Amino acid sequence: MRRTHSFLAGLCGSLLLAVPAFAQSNSGNSGSNDNPSGAPSNSRMRDQPGGMNQGNPGDTANMNRGASGRPGMAAESLPSADRRFFEHAATGGMYEIKMGQLAMERGDSQMVKDLGNRLATDHSHANQQLTSIAQRKGLTMPTDLDAAQQAKLDKMSKLHGHEFDRAFLKETKSDHDTDLTMFKKEAQQGQDQDLKTFAQETLPTLRTHDDMARRDLQEM
Repeated sequence: MRRTHSFLAGLCGSLLLAVPAFAQSNSGNSGSNDNPSGAPSNSRMRDQPGGMNQGNPGDTANMNRGASGRPGMAAESLPSADRRFFEHAATGGMYEIKMGQLAMERGDSQMVKDLGNRLATDHSHANQQLTSIAQRKGLTMPTDLDAAQQAKLDKMSKLHGHEFDRAFLKETKSDHDTDLTMFKKEAQQGQDQDLKTFAQETLPTLRTHDDMARRDLQEM
């Protein structure tokens, strides 16, 4: 009987010593169970060349383009007729602004000064709209008049009094006749919807300018 008691006491002591060792072993192995495959962790991959944070250069380029899309494509795909209209409208608008400003400075009669003010104001507004369209399509707004327009402006700047007034009204009438032809064509046949809408919305203003120039010429 005494031998049985001694055996049981020894067995209990051994079990008590084994429990802490088993718990410590499980604690040390818990980290390896989180990644049983043995693959590198995300933090280690980020530190390695070609890791997950580097990404694909093409993906980065796409992200940098943002919501605006690919700005060059609209310009490249614009039909030639629409592009010619855009260039004519942009340079023509600048020309009318400068002519209007010149009329306000050098005009002899009040009606010429008033028409000059109307031209400068209306065409400034129209060119702001055209600039917005150009930015959306990746087009570049011209910054200079063409040679013919600059030559006309230089000639007008040398005139005075009644001579200036008459030359200004004739040029305004002639220039708007040309504008009306191009804007009507774009409004009816334009393939680019933005430019087509711009032409349709600007036509009434051009007709008003044309009518004012014709009326003022008749009254001189």
